[in-house]
Amino acid sequence: MKSTALTAAGGWVAIVGPVIHVTLTSIPRADVWGRIVSAGWWNTATLRPSTEQLEVAESFWISAGSFAVPLFVLGVLAVLSAREGRPMPRFVGWILILWGMFSASLMPISGAWVFIVVGVLFLVDTWAARRGRRDAIE
Repeated sequence: MKSTALTAAGGWVAIVGPVIHVTLTSIPRADVWGRIVSAGWWNTATLRPSTEQLEVAESFWISAGSFAVPLFVLGVLAVLSAREGRPMPRFVGWILILWGMFSASLMPISGAWVFIVVGVLFLVDTWAARRGRRDAIE
C-alpha cells in the first residue's frame, strides 16, 4: 500500500482547524446563539441584516456559515482516502492553495493559511504518489 501520510496529515489539519475555529468563534457569541435559538431558529439569520440583526448575521457567517464546515468534511474525506492508500486529487490541492492565497491576501490574520497548508500537503503527497508509480514502472 502506498504511503499517503501527507494526505492524512492534511486531512487532520482540515478537521482540527475548523473545530478550533467554530469553537473559538462561537464561545464569545454564546449570548447571540442563545437569542437565535430562542427566536425560533428558522430564518433567523439573513443576507441583508438590519442594524438589529447584524450580530446574528456575523455570528452565523463567522462560525456555522463559514468555510469551516466544508473544510471539516473535506478533512474527513482525506483521512478516509488516505486509509485506503489514495492521495487527494491534485485539483483539490491547487484549489485550496489558490483560495487560501486569495483569502489570506484580503485578511492575513485569519485562518486562511490553513487552506494553504492543507493544499500543499495534498499536492506534495499526490506528487510523491505519482513519482512512486513512475519509479515502479521504470
